[in-house]
Amino acid sequence: MLTEFIETEIVLLLFVAIAVAVMVRRTKFPYTLALVFVGLFVAATGIEMIPLSKELILFLFLPPLLFEGAVHIHLDDIKANIKTISLLAVVGIIISVILIGAGLHYFVGMPLLYGMLFGAIISATDPVSVLALFKKLGVSKKLSTIVEGESLFNDGTSVVLFEIILGLVMLHEFSIMGSILEFLKVVVGGIVVGGIAGISVYALMRNIDDHLIEVMSTIVLTFGSFLLAEHLHVSGVIAVVIAGLLIGNYGKRFAMSPTTRVTIISFWEVVVFIINSIIFIMIGAAIPLSGFVHHMGLILLAIALVVVARAVSVYPLATLTDFFREKTPLSWQHIINWGGLRGSIPIALVLGIQSLDIPYKEEITLMTFGVVFFSLVVQGLTIAPLIRWLKVIEINPDKLEADRLLAEKAAIKCALRELEEIHDQGEISNLSYDKVKKEYELKFQNLKKEYHACVKGKTLLHEVEHYARKKALLAEKGALLDQMEKGLLGEEAGAELIRKKDQQMDQS
Repeated sequence: MLTEFIETEIVLLLFVAIAVAVMVRRTKFPYTLALVFVGLFVAATGIEMIPLSKELILFLFLPPLLFEGAVHIHLDDIKANIKTISLLAVVGIIISVILIGAGLHYFVGMPLLYGMLFGAIISATDPVSVLALFKKLGVSKKLSTIVEGESLFNDGTSVVLFEIILGLVMLHEFSIMGSILEFLKVVVGGIVVGGIAGISVYALMRNIDDHLIEVMSTIVLTFGSFLLAEHLHVSGVIAVVIAGLLIGNYGKRFAMSPTTRVTIISFWEVVVFIINSIIFIMIGAAIPLSGFVHHMGLILLAIALVVVARAVSVYPLATLTDFFREKTPLSWQHIINWGGLRGSIPIALVLGIQSLDIPYKEEITLMTFGVVFFSLVVQGLTIAPLIRWLKVIEINPDKLEADRLLAEKAAIKCALRELEEIHDQGEISNLSYDKVKKEYELKFQNLKKEYHACVKGKTLLHEVEHYARKKALLAEKGALLDQMEKGLLGEEAGAELIRKKDQQMDQS
């Protein structure tokens, strides 16, 4: 009966998610926010749902979300913004945790350690709807990289700080040096586990060409790296992110066929869509609106402290990057600040303390749900008007058309390579190969003509030259990596040459 109940719940949740997705496509209402309101409605009707738990979010929902996000981030983009991302995701989170803890201690007398515990719980950001909005409106890729990169890495920082502070709360003792060493151990350990796991799966993919096995290997990598890291008492979040970055930047380029690449990307997009659909409905259903009424003053204070702490941790640090040649315009800083929505991770962390006998548990729980509700509703509804008001949208119709044509050309080139491969393997006859090849070659020639007509006489000369230089430099870098892989180029000389190519790409 229990299994039947769970299956029915999941089917109903997915049906509701599909209905909501269809409705919001015709409106400008954020999809994730619509799901939260559906969850609130479900809770109000008294319908019983699968209860949210720390284990459900952290061990089942979170690893795929992290892996899929990391797979789509280019290391070159991370490197180009590494100082900004690092400052916001590490230093910014630490500042935020301290400020929130100090504020609760000053205004309501909550002990500093318990205030910082709430700060660690609430500091992780979840910009799912914001990034979807960025793509829809045409926001700068660099700004999207900063927001997504900060979110991926600050999740790890927030979870690590939460675990350290919770340990201190349970032990009732505090050591600055001990906490720093524990933080470094957990972070570095997560990087090592993720690196080893990612390299192992990459090596496996290099030696097989079966898209089903390769998809399965990414599933094992996603959950396996997280579980292994947690078993070793290091950061599972960071392990999954590192593993995802390795597969996304090296596995997709050097170890996957076009078929495998498309299959893996499509598979994880579907998985993440399902998870986000379920999790935001469940968050809406779990929000204790009745408790908000009795603790409204504390919740409003928590919201104010979180908003102020976010601003204090974003503006000075983002401005500081000007001195590191990673200029972050003030308009971008406003979006980074206000676009730091809170979502599933704070809920998972606060659910993790429900079974513990610690003071201020009820207050911390209500403050967490209150801030998440405010973030999803108020910030979620106002981020789009803010982006439009700040005029950071970079949509150029000519460039969009040129990009579309380039993408279609690249797709046809991949199709031609795949055709040649299956022909060489004897999967199709010479007659079929010649016929289909001619069709694709004709499409390619037509696209070339359209592209040249599109860019001719238009203000795209600089973009075209930038594209050409970047493609050429990427080809050089790929050739160097290939020579290092085959042992034709020494590690030291190769690393120096690749570093120069990265610098040239940053300057191009």
